[in-house]
Amino acid sequence: MKTHLLKLFVCIFLLQGYAPTALANEGDAFPKSDAIWVIHLFDVDQWKGEQYVYGLLGDTIVNDMEYQKLYLLNDTILTIDSRDIYVGGIRQDGTKVYIKPADNKNQEELDEFLMFDFNWDGTELIIKKPPMGWYNFAKQPTFENVAPIEYWDIDYSDFYYYYYYYLVEGTGATSGLFFMPFEFILDNSGRGQGGRLICMKQGDEIKYLSEGCASCFETEPISSSISESKKDNIAHVLYTPANDAVQINIESKIPALFQLYDVNGRQVMDFELNETTTTVNAYNLPGGVYIYRISNIGTHQYGKFIKKMI
Repeated sequence: MKTHLLKLFVCIFLLQGYAPTALANEGDAFPKSDAIWVIHLFDVDQWKGEQYVYGLLGDTIVNDMEYQKLYLLNDTILTIDSRDIYVGGIRQDGTKVYIKPADNKNQEELDEFLMFDFNWDGTELIIKKPPMGWYNFAKQPTFENVAPIEYWDIDYSDFYYYYYYYLVEGTGATSGLFFMPFEFILDNSGRGQGGRLICMKQGDEIKYLSEGCASCFETEPISSSISESKKDNIAHVLYTPANDAVQINIESKIPALFQLYDVNGRQVMDFELNETTTTVNAYNLPGGVYIYRISNIGTHQYGKFIKKMI
């Protein structure tokens, strides 16, 4: 896993831009909570890409300062469970946004460092060799405990180069991008790596939602088709009206995660399956249609049951 850390540090990457109008017009609309970023990294040795997903949800107090909590996610749904890993806190002070990484594996407290400055005028160049803030962040043991969400192939090229500097930029100009804007050009096509904001919510209003990311705010189980095929099912799920209970039988794929949603996409249950047979009491649930999702290492099973209205 040390190789992963080295690649995170060595692979200098380009933060790819886009311009959602709602963010650009607000200037300093850095998300205070409820936001997800996707980070793309490139494996130089194997010439393939890896994708990591980070979510910002909730707050915490560190040394009398309030930080928004940043997690390394196992999916693209902003619901924190046992497989999501806390990696640090983010805070905004005036025009500046800082990140404070969680303690590293040696229990050494890592200092916060500057991510963005909304007053950046586009001319100041910040040079660090190496960029110490990113290096400290990459020392986190969290990166050793997670696999990328997905892979994609990149055509081999024997020509590539990279820039070893970064600019401190404001999200008003860079569309709410996340992490320092490294640049890493792989070939003459200009392809590179970096991160992008895929969803952001302030209060009950969704400020930005990228195409194909309806799952960010717990809507995936509602919008996803529910397969009736039993071939690749993780578990057998049966709701029995007589005793108002859901029985879950799972053989070899434990532990797994069980999540239950109502028809409005609100999560009503979320727990880990550690036994081959689990019985869930549905007595306190109001009548209606419920959709469940069972997840195990990148595999998801969806289904539904109906509880009769009383």
